Amino acid sequence: MRNGIINLIDRERLVQIVSDCISCPSEVPTGSDECMSQYVYGFLNDLGLKPWKQDCGDGRFNVLARIPGIEKQEIMYCGHLDVVPAGTDGWDSPPYEPQIRKGRLYGRGSADMKGSIGCMLYLAELAAKGKIVPLENLLLFFDIDEENHNLGVRTFLTDPIVSDFIIVGEPTSLELAMGHRGVMAFRVEIVGKSAHAAQPDYGINPIRAAALLQKKVDGYQTILDGRNVKYQGRSSMEITMIQAGRKVNMIPETCQVMIDRRLTDGEDDVSVQRELNRLLKEVEQESGCGCRMDVTTYCPPGLCSEAHERIGRIKECVKSVTGKEAVLKAFDASGEAGLLTQYLGTPAITFGPGDIKQAHTVNEYISIEDLVQGTAIYGMLMFTPKS
Repeated sequence: MRNGIINLIDRERLVQIVSDCISCPSEVPTGSDECMSQYVYGFLNDLGLKPWKQDCGDGRFNVLARIPGIEKQEIMYCGHLDVVPAGTDGWDSPPYEPQIRKGRLYGRGSADMKGSIGCMLYLAELAAKGKIVPLENLLLFFDIDEENHNLGVRTFLTDPIVSDFIIVGEPTSLELAMGHRGVMAFRVEIVGKSAHAAQPDYGINPIRAAALLQKKVDGYQTILDGRNVKYQGRSSMEITMIQAGRKVNMIPETCQVMIDRRLTDGEDDVSVQRELNRLLKEVEQESGCGCRMDVTTYCPPGLCSEAHERIGRIKECVKSVTGKEAVLKAFDASGEAGLLTQYLGTPAITFGPGDIKQAHTVNEYISIEDLVQGTAIYGMLMFTPKS
């Protein structure tokens, strides 16, 4: 079976598809991911696979396609089409002009996650040409805005298609990420009282309240350290941005604080907000300032049981292609697997070519060998050669 799939892989064609994906500057929130949506839709449509668009507003859309399989069950592949801004400083070559150097394909999104998307598009091309056929129904779901507010997957969940198992193709170095932490982001506005800096007693400095909040967050982290879940990691809370003041000789009236909170199994948006509110109440009582909190981001944690029947099959495919025992681990970043599982009730893992350490970096790359092996593993898992 391994040779049947891997012998069909044309490295040059695979790299070309991934390169075409990288060439689409689908940045969010500074740009637009529409170019990548159009590319994927056109690619699948030209193959005769009858993709459809899911409108997300303002001209943006998800792309979906279904390839009928031998069995009635259905597996869903999920891949996000957007990338974070590349900038220009520090790149050895333009980020949207993919280049190959020493067996690596460089460009923004190469690892996160257009390499994985390219693998699936290549397999779809082989299927359309009649060279392989899905073992079971295959739903391809390419979503927008993962790097921002998850607009694509949230739109999908308003009119969802429920499959039997989900693979989110984020870069995991071809290791099985069984779970990931959730994420919440908060904007906290601390309101004090402005005054002349020469007469600070007439004001209430919200920056002092922000410093007090930092101390309370540090103390609270000792509690969060005890929330450590296998295949997810440790809960955490960090103040990541502070903004205040307009002039050096003024006590500012307000101070804005941004907080990043990582969640593990057993925590949810309600419990996390309740705990943060308790800290803010203490700050209000001790500083004399007021505190207003807004949630700017929420994605729940994800976790798949290693006893699930499909995990054994994926491990077999990994070993067959790489020659090594499959590694089970936590995904080092947050992702959309947990969001899909929470709303659909469908087990999901994160698995794909590329190293997450390359995500969002200058000179981002993916190795050509990772692309080939990723394609072969996806192929073995989801398809069989057509006799």
